[in-house]
Amino acid sequence: PGYAGKPLIMVDGSQILPETYTSDTGLLVYSASNQVKDVSFSGFVWNGLTFEYPYVTNNTVAGCWLGVDSTGTNPAPNAFQGILVANGSSHNIFGPSNVISGNAQYGIFITGTNTTGNIIKGNFIGTDPSGAIAVPNTKSGVDISGATTANVIGGTNTAARNILSGNTEYGIWLSDTNTTANLIEGNYIGTDVTGSNAIPNQFSGIFLGGGETSNTIGGTNASARNVISGNIPYAFFMTNASYNVISGNYIGVNASGETALGNTMTGLGLFGIVHSNYIGAGNVISGNPQYGIEIGGPTSSNNFIFGNYIGLDAVGINAIGIQSTGVGILDGAEGNVIGGTSLGARNVISGNNGYGIYISDPGTSNNLVTGNLIGTDMTGTYAIPNVNFGIGVWSGASGNTIGGTSAGAGNVISGTTGYGYGLAIGGANSNLVEGNYIGTDITGTNNLQNGFAGVVVESGSVGDVIGGTSAGAGNTLAFNAYGVTVYQSNTTNNPIRGNAIFDNYYAGINLDGFTDNHTGYLPGPDDWQNYPIVTNAFGYGGSTVIKGSLNSLNNQNYFIDFFNNNAQGPGGYGEGQVYLGSLTVTTGPTGNAFFAYTNTSGNFYGQYISATATAANGDTSEFGPDVLATNLPAPFAQLIGPFRWLPNGFAFNLTFTTNFSYHIQATTNLAPNAIQWVNLTNFTATSTSLVFTDRTATSFHARFYRAVSP
Repeated sequence: PGYAGKPLIMVDGSQILPETYTSDTGLLVYSASNQVKDVSFSGFVWNGLTFEYPYVTNNTVAGCWLGVDSTGTNPAPNAFQGILVANGSSHNIFGPSNVISGNAQYGIFITGTNTTGNIIKGNFIGTDPSGAIAVPNTKSGVDISGATTANVIGGTNTAARNILSGNTEYGIWLSDTNTTANLIEGNYIGTDVTGSNAIPNQFSGIFLGGGETSNTIGGTNASARNVISGNIPYAFFMTNASYNVISGNYIGVNASGETALGNTMTGLGLFGIVHSNYIGAGNVISGNPQYGIEIGGPTSSNNFIFGNYIGLDAVGINAIGIQSTGVGILDGAEGNVIGGTSLGARNVISGNNGYGIYISDPGTSNNLVTGNLIGTDMTGTYAIPNVNFGIGVWSGASGNTIGGTSAGAGNVISGTTGYGYGLAIGGANSNLVEGNYIGTDITGTNNLQNGFAGVVVESGSVGDVIGGTSAGAGNTLAFNAYGVTVYQSNTTNNPIRGNAIFDNYYAGINLDGFTDNHTGYLPGPDDWQNYPIVTNAFGYGGSTVIKGSLNSLNNQNYFIDFFNNNAQGPGGYGEGQVYLGSLTVTTGPTGNAFFAYTNTSGNFYGQYISATATAANGDTSEFGPDVLATNLPAPFAQLIGPFRWLPNGFAFNLTFTTNFSYHIQATTNLAPNAIQWVNLTNFTATSTSLVFTDRTATSFHARFYRAVSP
């Protein structure tokens, strides 16, 4: 063994005279089952140690120094690698207690088809023997490339932990097609031996950059966790890689997961041809000044981000701070999924200084954000604000979905401070927002307000859908200053339907301050669509009847959506606590339409009824004035002349209120013991008048009729 932590034998290749030089490597291992211990190899013109060929197996290197001087604190570089493993050399063990630093290229370079099953554990790679001072390898700490498979860096116990820090390029570099099934676990990458102070790798902590597939970084067991923090600029940079798994790591925080130890730019960056990678579960990705996760580029697709804490500490109840954006999807990235409908797939994305999630740029489409807690703690019951925006969808991003209609698909988007936007959509078209809780806790009933608006649609956004009338499509927007706000005259055709909007301080729907109906077209947000006027509402039996009118553009179809509320809306204008249903009306030549809607789901006597109008192009109005439902009777039908006795029966005219259900009944005797009234027909009135002929009355000389509703 060595003394005072130093190797016993120091072999200095720089002292060999060129005319007597017989080897360009410190030691060429050319057989199996050898042990190389407590030797220092430095100053050689190729590698410190070289392992080549398939029969070079089951060797062990421990307690050696490769690339440093006798103090261990200064580089004494081997001109290429500290250790080269190539050409099928397999199942060798490197560690523990090697110091592999200061080399002119890589600390350890493992390469070649069938070079497999090598283990790197318990080493200092890029630092001095104390793990406190950088002694960089000029390239990366470890390079695994050339289609090598199933190598292991680290392990699940403390003794197996490598310190991979201070290197001039990457801590670990995996490259080349068919470099697969390698495992990186339990390491400190970019930190000192305590995991509390940064010793940055200069080009990023880990780099996957050449077609690698099916490698695993971390694991679901806490003992497999890597700490990848303090690096410049990324913890993890990936390009041209697929089907890799990154789980259970601390990225941008210290080894306890309690405080920031940020990578100088971003935690994980996925760019280029990067698809079908799995980021989660169990990563803590916080404390990085720019993004926790950044996915960019049109070929960055179908990556899955699930089960992570992004912006929080390891217990999910405290903000780490510093990080500007939790997750960014940019530059045409498409088909990526953030979250999922199961509890384990839920990300908690909170405590970030700008955005929880940022989606931007043309071609950034078909991404799905589902089932996450955004702006809360891990229980979904306490606010841990993202500052300014929970989610932002900007600048040409289109066709993305926030939420969903299935159980567990809705996000909680709450607690936002600063600008206070739960969800902002600006200059972005045809995005779908459904099934979310915005401004509430996870139950949808308690106040975790966004400081300004639940949803803001602005800057020329067209065709973005907020809610819907199908089961589960409506969002719950409550306790915010505004429920939904739409800005700018070129922001149009954005339907806002079927949502539960209640207990917001100002308007439930705000079209940039629009308050009065107008005649004809008026340019404005959602074309300043006029709201319907509910003239009266009343309950009868188990139903509620709502009557009113709409004035808008002439000869157009409109959807009238109806809601009931426990309390009157701000300023007497409604909100929409419970969606009751809808009907379609068509305006006439003067732009007027009248409606009567019967809802059979309950008698809402004593509650406030409100309505919105949505044009066929998607423009939705603000809520009109709400009306207190009373217990008045249903509107009468009237029987009017002429009354005629014809050869084929009795005939007469009736008038109705449209959209009410009616029964026409008949009897032959109105004496005290009258026979039972008989239903001749039942229908819902679609017009205001009807000519009725009772073809069963050819044998009667007199008959009595009535129309009843329902």
